[in-house]
Amino acid sequence: MEQYLKHDLSSARKELSKRYELENKFLDAITCGNQEIALTAYQEFSAFVASSSQKISPRTDDTLRNSKNMLIVLNTLCRKTVERSQVHPIYIDHISTRFGKKIESLTSQKECDELPIEMIKKYCSLVKNYSRATYSELIRNAFTFVNMNISTPITLKDVAKNLNINASYLSAQFKREVGETLTDYIRTQRIRSAINFLNTTNMPIQDIASQVGIDDVSYFSKQFKKQVGMSPMQYRKMLKQ
Repeated sequence: MEQYLKHDLSSARKELSKRYELENKFLDAITCGNQEIALTAYQEFSAFVASSSQKISPRTDDTLRNSKNMLIVLNTLCRKTVERSQVHPIYIDHISTRFGKKIESLTSQKECDELPIEMIKKYCSLVKNYSRATYSELIRNAFTFVNMNISTPITLKDVAKNLNINASYLSAQFKREVGETLTDYIRTQRIRSAINFLNTTNMPIQDIASQVGIDDVSYFSKQFKKQVGMSPMQYRKMLKQ
């Protein structure tokens, strides 16, 4: 009997160790923003948990509620993992809040089963687009100031003044580390923000231009077309179609 218990305990330890190994592999992939590896690792992790003898006991008799609870845990794990990649909290909070609301709105098990894929893709994309881990503190601060003030007509001089640094030095350092000028970065972030407004609201084009710090709607449309390949109106029409 004692030998049987020792064997059973050893088996449980091995399963638990394997589970944490697969979980860490999945979370490490998110930290790097590697969507392909993260998805594969998550599938391996899910398959192992489903077949494990050490299954997580459901907290309620409501299957859908239990699935939602597991998604909340996944959302929290992803959120904390992305923090390690030095993504600014404002972006993490935005996406985690969005998924928190979406989880509660789910009405079927099928939706619960599909949501993890979307979550993994979005969190990996967040790391790829907004991780500042490889940049100096000066450049990370520049990124943060620009993205927090994208709705105002900020310039290189404004950023330098806020960071209490010489504008020429900031410009040269930004180009050296990022590979593009700070002015180009600001312009790109404005259009990214505009795309988000077009994707999620019915706001008039002129109002969107103002929201991204461009008062001249004609100039805004020109910059949008230069970066996206079509005008804001054409982009909105494409979304409707």
